[in-house]
Amino acid sequence: MTQANISVYRFSAMNHYEILGVPQTASQAKIKSAYRSLVKRFHPDINPDPRATGQILRINEAYEILSDQTTRNLYDLFLQGVPVKTVIDDSNKEQKSRASFVKDKIKMQQEAMMYQVQLKQQFYRYYRLLNLVFFLTALVLTYDYYYSAYEYPYVVKDIVLGREATYVTLPYGRRIPTDRSFYNEYKNARVKDVIIKYSAVLDVPQKIRATSGTREYFIHNTIYVFRNVFSIIIFTFSLVVIGNKRYTDFRLSCGLIAGMCFIYIVLLLGSTI
Repeated sequence: MTQANISVYRFSAMNHYEILGVPQTASQAKIKSAYRSLVKRFHPDINPDPRATGQILRINEAYEILSDQTTRNLYDLFLQGVPVKTVIDDSNKEQKSRASFVKDKIKMQQEAMMYQVQLKQQFYRYYRLLNLVFFLTALVLTYDYYYSAYEYPYVVKDIVLGREATYVTLPYGRRIPTDRSFYNEYKNARVKDVIIKYSAVLDVPQKIRATSGTREYFIHNTIYVFRNVFSIIIFTFSLVVIGNKRYTDFRLSCGLIAGMCFIYIVLLLGSTI
């Protein structure tokens, strides 16, 4: 930090700590984390605002001072009004070497961060298209959830009340698990057969009810037992990605959440169909 630098910040509204958005008591790890976040936000390759260039210069200068414990101590003394010698002595090779090392280290850190950001930006472009697939899948599953294709009556071969579910065995040997409360409703019914509703798109058993009953029960071990929750999650988070072309860590995280829900749905459907 030169005397010229000090004179600039003497009349500046913000000191180095305020530029990085950290308290004066912040740890070195906290300072580094704040610097990384600001570089991702204000670097000219990411932020098209013409003021971002000047801002990133101030951010780099602040980090150059605060990332080194020696220069940080001098800067803290300066903030307290203590006169300090901040001009680098050209005859002091060790001091010049240390200053050069700090600058090179900061440059390498910034280049590494920007490389990571560029990779994420490239990934984000393709991932937006993938989120469109997630969104369309959620749309289809929502239709499948709210509309049934048809319903079919079955004579019950056997019905058993288990600890966690009621198990209904159909004539062709398939065992259908559903809510435990269905057992009593079926036993109290005058007709000993059931109606099974099939979904509109996937054409798989969705709901079951006693023929003389009015209440429908979701069939367990299917996607329908979760209602339409996963589709709503995919709708919400994939829209954040589809609606924004510019990459941010938050938007990428939204896309990853939608992707995880999509994978879970696919796995669950694979065990159902």
